[in-house]
Amino acid sequence: MNIELIEIAGIRALVEAVRLPWESHDRSDSHLKFNLDCKEVFGDLQITYGVNGTFGEDDISLAERLAKAGDDHGKAIRGVVVYLKITAPRYMWPEIDTYTVGVTPMGSDSTMHKEGKHLKGAELQKVKSEIKEGRLQTRIKMFSYPTLSRIKRQRKNHRLPEWQEFIDFINTLPFQELLI
Repeated sequence: MNIELIEIAGIRALVEAVRLPWESHDRSDSHLKFNLDCKEVFGDLQITYGVNGTFGEDDISLAERLAKAGDDHGKAIRGVVVYLKITAPRYMWPEIDTYTVGVTPMGSDSTMHKEGKHLKGAELQKVKSEIKEGRLQTRIKMFSYPTLSRIKRQRKNHRLPEWQEFIDFINTLPFQELLI
């Protein structure tokens, strides 16, 4: 199993959202800027974007308290998402697909285009039905931090070693100890 972090999004939105209920934006100690650099509008459009800066200790502490207070208080954490490229055996995907809330499938490699190229009808069905469960398949998925928290809690003692690898990966994410 291989897990690659593509991107993390939503940290700046989290900082804004956790301060709204108390109208305490003036107490924020984060210094985050969203950068959008559009080189051309037409033709080859090149966009560079991202969040730069620091996530302040007071804002981290507030987000952590809200996350620990439960889903209704920590709703802003739902907006922190990670995009992962996961290569796993086919037998893992139904288990990963158990988690549908807070997960968005973005794409996967295609057995039809790999194993079943140029086949159709009964031939294609036969080839697809004979694909081994151990065959590796790569998918890109977006996971919210609360979903990763649920996975970590529910799968920490699972017998499949792939779940331990997934949890080990979760433990490497930024702010996981506070928000997951």
